[in-house]
Amino acid sequence: MKAAIYDECYRDIVAIWRDEGGKSLDDIALMATINSVLAHRFEVNG
Repeated sequence: MKAAIYDECYRDIVAIWRDEGGKSLDDIALMATINSVLAHRFEVNG
């Protein structure tokens, strides 16, 4: 189950990288984008 979610996240991140000009994003913007994708896919147990 988690593997499928990680695959979806990877595809989403690659799409953002490709479509949003990922090469022009600075490191902080890129990490924030990746964090956002992961946070929306995985439930946080607090």
